[in-house]
Amino acid sequence: MRDIQDTNGTLSYRREQRCKSIISATRQLYIEKGVRRTSVRDITERAKCARSLFYHYYSGKDELNKDMVSDYVDSFIAAISLWCDHYDSQRPKECIEEFVSMMVKDFKSDDPLRIELFKPENAKLLDQFKVASVDTFARFMVEYGANKGIVSRFSHEYEAIRMTFMGLVEMITFDEGISEDVLAETYEQLIA
Repeated sequence: MRDIQDTNGTLSYRREQRCKSIISATRQLYIEKGVRRTSVRDITERAKCARSLFYHYYSGKDELNKDMVSDYVDSFIAAISLWCDHYDSQRPKECIEEFVSMMVKDFKSDDPLRIELFKPENAKLLDQFKVASVDTFARFMVEYGANKGIVSRFSHEYEAIRMTFMGLVEMITFDEGISEDVLAETYEQLIA
């Protein structure tokens, strides 16, 4: 979403509502027609807005897709944040199992739009989703550790977290039959 500001220097409520309407219409259309078969014209008709208004907020579908991906990533990070607040260092194995279960649930959701994302023809959008999730997760965990005074054993903490998490995401994404036990064990070995 383009960073257009009003006279007070903040994003306007009206603009936010319009963007939400466009994103909502896009989600519905992607589920009904698929990503590739949905045009900007379809989106603007469903959102009941002019195409010029769409292009006022977004340069095209790719930029709109980034906003949609951000919504998913934000909800995942909110769940991670809750998990971190309840993490019990006295039972790390159980906490890792909970974390992996939460990841699998998030990435393998029955949400119709997520199912659409995982179709081969939407590989670019799925890749955007994975990269955004991994980057945001790594930044969140580094910041969380710093706020809690946790000293990392990695000299490049962000990169280590990012690569570990990306490995798990790839395993979840491409190995349909992988069990949560195997994922938890893999994660546990990577961070040990």
